[in-house]
Amino acid sequence: MGFTRTLNQSVTIESRVKLPTFVLRLRVKDQNQKKETRPGRRALALVLVVGLTASLLGPSVGAQESVDEARKEREEVRDDRASALRELEAAKLKDAELAELLNYLNVEIATTEFAVDNLRQKLVVVEAELDEARQVQLDALAETERLKEEIATIAVAGFVRATRKEEAFFGSGSLSDAYRQDSLIREANAEPAELLDLVRVVEEEGRLAERMVSDAAQETIELESQLASQLSALEADRFESAELKAEFEERVGVFQDKVDQRNNDIAELTAYIIANTPAASSGPAVAPPPGDPSVQGYQWPVAPPYRVSSGFGPRIHPIFGTRRQHTGLDIGGRSGDPILAAKGGTVLSAGWRGGYGNAVVVDHGGGFSTLYAHQSSMNVVAGQAVSRGDIVGFVGNTGWSTAPHLHYELRLNGKPIDPLPYLP
Repeated sequence: MGFTRTLNQSVTIESRVKLPTFVLRLRVKDQNQKKETRPGRRALALVLVVGLTASLLGPSVGAQESVDEARKEREEVRDDRASALRELEAAKLKDAELAELLNYLNVEIATTEFAVDNLRQKLVVVEAELDEARQVQLDALAETERLKEEIATIAVAGFVRATRKEEAFFGSGSLSDAYRQDSLIREANAEPAELLDLVRVVEEEGRLAERMVSDAAQETIELESQLASQLSALEADRFESAELKAEFEERVGVFQDKVDQRNNDIAELTAYIIANTPAASSGPAVAPPPGDPSVQGYQWPVAPPYRVSSGFGPRIHPIFGTRRQHTGLDIGGRSGDPILAAKGGTVLSAGWRGGYGNAVVVDHGGGFSTLYAHQSSMNVVAGQAVSRGDIVGFVGNTGWSTAPHLHYELRLNGKPIDPLPYLP
């Protein structure tokens, strides 16, 4: 069976020799690649539509660009801050900074893992294409040699027939037989020319396959280099993340230990107050309303302005997520500022109390007592009578405290209650 092939868009070959399948496959693949790189009418139409849409929706597109720019700026700021935090030792980072850097690394690790997976998948595809191109190249070389051998065989046979052409013509039984034999000889002599054209086609496909092999090999090298770089960055981020997690978990443990110890301090102080308060001065079972006479006469334990940095009630650590009960008011102040008795009474305790640091407890009768903690130094002793406004000590940073302040508590029958409603 014959078929028609167009070579270089000008040469047409009519041949009974079947073109190898790999040649057709490679040609189709090459043409598809050319189509991908050549803009067609649909692509041009798409460009025109996009341009028209942009002109009609100018403000919206501009707004989107502004949003994208703002997002990019935020990401750059975040990356710059993360870079700055990386320069510091984990132990020197604050809890919030440590959590921020750890979260950044987690995002970085997830992003890099995604990129690594994509690179690996792409590398598998490119390596398969490389193997296919190499096979096509080998097939083309083999087919070229086969065709050349066939041309040589046919050429020799044709030469022999040609030398006997005159003898065959005149030796035929009839004129029609002579012309038929002459036609067969001419066809046999024409076949090598067609085969030579086919050789040129196969050789061209071989050169195309060679270029594909070269391109695929180069792409494989580049992908392997990118993959190695990404894997190196991933390993470094994972190592750094593991160190930060260890530091983070250690801080959680330390904080929880402090919470547990603080609970013990609260329980011990509660037991001490109950044990050392006369039974006759016990108060009501529940906290009375602010207007009740039993809770009148309290004042702020520091001079104004009053800056409450932390109130009474449960507190959840914003970074660790652990929960603890805050049993009083943290009131800001400078180290050495005087601490005033909120109401008159008798000093029940004055000394060191674990996480409370230097602390003074004043019994006011009726089951009520007040605590003044973290003092730099104390100005009273146990058993001493004090009046409202007397200096019982000075603001400090002792015990479990991160900055100078006064921790002030109001207790009823030894148990903490919210002091804020009873302050003027």
